[in-house]
Amino acid sequence: MNSNTPVPLVKDMFFDLKGIECLAFSAKESDDLKLFCDNDYPWEALNKLSTLLQMIVDINPRKMTIEPRKILVERNNACLYPCVSDVYKQDPPYPYVDPKSLRLRGGFHLKCDGSAKLLGPAYIGPSVHVRHNGGILGFVVLGDGISFENEPPEENVGIGGIIGHGVTVRRSIIRAGTKIEAHSEIVDCIIGKGVYIDAGAQFPHENFSQREVSFARYNGIPLAVPPILTGRKKLGCIIGDGCFVGANVTMHPGTILLPGCRVPGGSVLEAGIYSPRYFSDK
Repeated sequence: MNSNTPVPLVKDMFFDLKGIECLAFSAKESDDLKLFCDNDYPWEALNKLSTLLQMIVDINPRKMTIEPRKILVERNNACLYPCVSDVYKQDPPYPYVDPKSLRLRGGFHLKCDGSAKLLGPAYIGPSVHVRHNGGILGFVVLGDGISFENEPPEENVGIGGIIGHGVTVRRSIIRAGTKIEAHSEIVDCIIGKGVYIDAGAQFPHENFSQREVSFARYNGIPLAVPPILTGRKKLGCIIGDGCFVGANVTMHPGTILLPGCRVPGGSVLEAGIYSPRYFSDK
């Protein structure tokens, strides 16, 4: 890909799609709907998210509903740091689960700290860990959904993804095996498989100008073609599979990282498309 090429497609960003990511759901008003289609632009999955989650919720309400009593709860009483141990001991005894629990699906072998919060509609894949003050706050697909047909065998907790201390997720898609460390807000984002995001990374999702988010740069160089418009005024980052994002990184609305990027800590990225070479050349 160079400055003369268009924005990458789903097939350039996300590999080995499974379960919820590629299943076709039937809509009464339209044709079958898939979350990811190979030849779509990546952000188009966010446009489908609300409708697709409603379809998942409407399927047999007794199937794959997250049952609070089955959540593995971890109390934080044993804290290594005396200065914060009292705070951890104040954790509620049980995570807050959406009273309309039928809007939460999946969640096999889900592990939560006592202060976690889970709100629907959301689909949570197997073996996910939501840590202290972490939150899934609606319109979220987390994990690859391999448990959609049958409950998978129990695996190591966290292998499906880790939502770190104080991390909140809304209106986003996060693929399996991604670990997000402390104090990040993930809104209107798509994050690929096996991504690591260090503490304090920030992903604003809205331009103050209220203009439509577009892509006009590749590796900091203006594209030779007209900017690609997204049709969205709110769009955070889109991170391809296998990326590493260092601590305290800030990405402006409409930043795309191609698979395999390693972003140094403290970087500030303007809106645009970035390849692994951009960071290796620095």
